[in-house]
Amino acid sequence: MENEELKKFISDIKRDLLFHIIINMKEKKTTFGSAKYLAKDFLALLPAENKEDALNKLYSLTAIYPEAKVVFAKYIGQIEDEKTNNKLETMRIYMQQGNYEYALQIARGTK
Repeated sequence: MENEELKKFISDIKRDLLFHIIINMKEKKTTFGSAKYLAKDFLALLPAENKEDALNKLYSLTAIYPEAKVVFAKYIGQIEDEKTNNKLETMRIYMQQGNYEYALQIARGTK
């Protein structure tokens, strides 16, 4: 499941990058050469170990390519939400077990 989810995530990033490249080319904000380098540079960063790794690799391109900035901004919120939800779920499990101290440590980020 995790592997399929990662494949879909990377596919979504590729789709969004392509969309923004096309838009920027139509609006003459980027050239075909720049678009080609963005695609080449992004693909060179793959494979990714997980979603966060894929996003970190995309982030490395944001200093050079405006399209990467837009796509990164879209997905960073999703990743942060997933991390928060995972932390909350873990805390909930420990609280149901009566282990409030450990749940509190997770909330603080010390565990």
